[in-house]
Amino acid sequence: MKKIGIIISLASIMIPAYATTMCANNNTVAVVLDPTIGGINHSSGTGTWSVIFTYGTIYGISACINHSGQYGVAESMLKDTNNNITNIVVGSETYGNKCWCKMTHPKISKWVYVGQANCSSCSNVCGGHIKVYADMRKGLFD
Repeated sequence: MKKIGIIISLASIMIPAYATTMCANNNTVAVVLDPTIGGINHSSGTGTWSVIFTYGTIYGISACINHSGQYGVAESMLKDTNNNITNIVVGSETYGNKCWCKMTHPKISKWVYVGQANCSSCSNVCGGHIKVYADMRKGLFD
């Protein structure tokens, strides 16, 4: 019996322990953006959206342009042509029918394609899809 106790004690000493170290400035909040966790609620305004999660609220902007993409896939610099002029998309564009979303808080994400939408509902579509669909959250959070 004494041998079993010694073996268990030695085995527990040899089990490796793993830890994570994170550096953060004083008076800051660190949030893990987990795409597997769905949102609780969302809201939208003109060219803006927000989604409430259990860990906090994320905010973003939308753009309704002519350029399409693949659902949930991000593009770092989004350009689009309107009236034969190509510009970098900055948000709140309302001249196309392809809806794009970008997170602005707590970090700035790439633009993520959500699909075809009426420009008047693009921001609402962004918030709704980010709240519900893990693919959209993954595109924003990666």
